[in-house]
Amino acid sequence: TVVNWIAVFTRKNHCDAIIESLKYCQKLKGLHIFAYCIKSNHIHMLVNTTEPFELKDVIRDFKKFTSKKILFQIQNEPESRREWMLKLFEDEAEKRIKHKTIHFGKLEIMLLKSIVLNLLGRKSITFTITQ
Repeated sequence: TVVNWIAVFTRKNHCDAIIESLKYCQKLKGLHIFAYCIKSNHIHMLVNTTEPFELKDVIRDFKKFTSKKILFQIQNEPESRREWMLKLFEDEAEKRIKHKTIHFGKLEIMLLKSIVLNLLGRKSITFTITQ
């Protein structure tokens, strides 16, 4: 979810950055995507990884790269809402000690356990749902 529920993903270039990152993770980080939906300010994904990759590590890298890429786009490509969005990101960063400049947000991964278990044919699976 993008901080303050800002509708960042209404622009094609930002959605393209997400899709590019997902493809990279599929190709080089063992990410399997069963379904995804890019909404205006958050993403839903049904995903898994193959060994030796850990889902938490792949998602961490995906979020880090994608947020930096989209921030770069906002700062350097045509964007009518640039100043407004950057101000909100900066305000949010001030509230968080670990982020020194701009906090874009967190891309939450929403997994439906019963569907995942069924798709993977497993009896149990470990994952984290963030709120």
